[in-house]
Amino acid sequence: LDFVPVNPAELETALHINAVEAALVAEPWGTVLESKGYKVIDDLGSINDFPTTILVVRKEFYDSHKQQIDQFLKEEQTTLDFIKSNPDKALLDIQQHLKTNAKKELKIDFLKKSFNRVKFKNELDRNKLQELVDIAREVKYFRHEVSF
Repeated sequence: LDFVPVNPAELETALHINAVEAALVAEPWGTVLESKGYKVIDDLGSINDFPTTILVVRKEFYDSHKQQIDQFLKEEQTTLDFIKSNPDKALLDIQQHLKTNAKKELKIDFLKKSFNRVKFKNELDRNKLQELVDIAREVKYFRHEVSF
């Protein structure tokens, strides 16, 4: 079993040309691929509890930029609160962001469906993170040793 990093916006092409057989992918890309006829297996139990984004910084950077990092984390919580309390506006904002930055125009219906698959939270389950680290280590994803 080989693991190959693929830009999510290019995953459909990679699947189509058989460059990859399967993918673990964040939303909304799973919903987009499902709309194109690919099978999305979303009843994977605890695999859906893995964090999709974590912030990692060098200790020296954290020590010298603690105030900015704390502000970033505060704004991240504000964003999560906004998404939870204004899902329709958040969907429109995400749609525009993807159109501008990923050059992908996704229908609101796709984004709504993908929202139903995502848990918006900022609590980190360290056991799940350790599982991800173990998997990445096993497939030699890291160039250097990683610890947290």
